Amino acid sequence: MPPFSVSESKMLRMEATFYYPMYHKNGKLKKRDSSNMLKLLQDSIAERYGLDDKFITEGTWKAVDSEAEKTEVVLSVL
Repeated sequence: MPPFSVSESKMLRMEATFYYPMYHKNGKLKKRDSSNMLKLLQDSIAERYGLDDKFITEGTWKAVDSEAEKTEVVLSVL
């Protein structure tokens, strides 16, 4: 994760996109909980930058069907 600093008094917006295969070969949807992935991502970002995750007060997330697994995040100071 690249350097990012913010005062503890600032609120943050987080936009996250999760890319991963959503379907089994038989066409059935895989069991994956994107909302749990979002919480883990918030906690990881907060720990990495020494913040309390309560300062992430708004944002969006989406999951995209993709063979390549990755996560894209944009943090903004409000």
